[in-house]
Amino acid sequence: MNNINPVFGQLVIGPAGSGKTTYCDVMAKYLRQLGRSVILINIDPANDVLPYEATIDISKLITLSDVMETMSLGPNGGLLYCIDYLNSNFDWLRDGLQKAIDAIESGDKDSSGKPSIPYILVDSPGQIELYTNHSSLKNVLTKLNSLSKQLTINSSDVATNGGSASSDHQKIIDLRLVCVNIVDSHYCNDPSKFISVALNCLNTMIHLEMPHINVLSKVDIIQKYAKSDFGLDFYCEVLDLNYLVDKISDDPFLAKFKKLTKGLAGIIEDYSLISFIPLDVNNAKTVLNVLKGCDRANGFYLSDLDEEQLIQKYFRDSGSANFESSKYDELLDNLHE
Repeated sequence: MNNINPVFGQLVIGPAGSGKTTYCDVMAKYLRQLGRSVILINIDPANDVLPYEATIDISKLITLSDVMETMSLGPNGGLLYCIDYLNSNFDWLRDGLQKAIDAIESGDKDSSGKPSIPYILVDSPGQIELYTNHSSLKNVLTKLNSLSKQLTINSSDVATNGGSASSDHQKIIDLRLVCVNIVDSHYCNDPSKFISVALNCLNTMIHLEMPHINVLSKVDIIQKYAKSDFGLDFYCEVLDLNYLVDKISDDPFLAKFKKLTKGLAGIIEDYSLISFIPLDVNNAKTVLNVLKGCDRANGFYLSDLDEEQLIQKYFRDSGSANFESSKYDELLDNLHE
């Protein structure tokens, strides 16, 4: 049987306008500077103006404008239809991914002369239903994550039967994705909105059932929205949410709303799974800190310890190799410069 080479990557999700496409563009540039070979996949049929060159683009398969015109659907229904169509035509995505991986492994070399390890970035639609309750995107992810198991079985059958692999025999892919859920920091402006966002993150983690990190984007403007509330560490670590509930007015008209919000905050704290990594795409340390979180979640850092040391050098001036104790203070200090 052929050796199974791991393929690492990120599934980038989040609400519309949270900065997913910008994140993919910036993260791809940093990954390439670190010597990784990036495969950019766009599965957002509504995103027809990309700042990066997509290796695989769903617009080659289906577009939102065509669906809305031919199926008489609105933007939301059209997006769901497009992802349903992608799920039904999964072979198109699988074949494109295999072709891109083969091109990297046969061509690109790292500094030691070894074949580069492909790294995947998947840019997703901003449709919340896809991540919380709709089944199509989850089915696509399940099929991607099961490629290794299915193709290993196929290879075993070939070996057992004493036959040779056919020309259309697929290569084994050991895909290891982490879900990166990006949330706009302006939600810190309103206690109930932030609790709703945290609950949505929890729902997404449970629904998609894959390694997961949450990212609080655009933190360079967070003080504009959260001047009188709490520090950045409060929102990133999701500390006692009762403090946020207390910020809601005691107006009798809002009594039931405040009680519901308190109940939702209790659910989030009972699971104790939610935290956020701060991100400013113009700050290299925050971008690399998100990358470090992804590498821990999908296991990439175990495959290349030399690169882990390369990333560490970016944090020497911070006084903390893990960028934990200083990450909030430095970000806030930069805002006042």
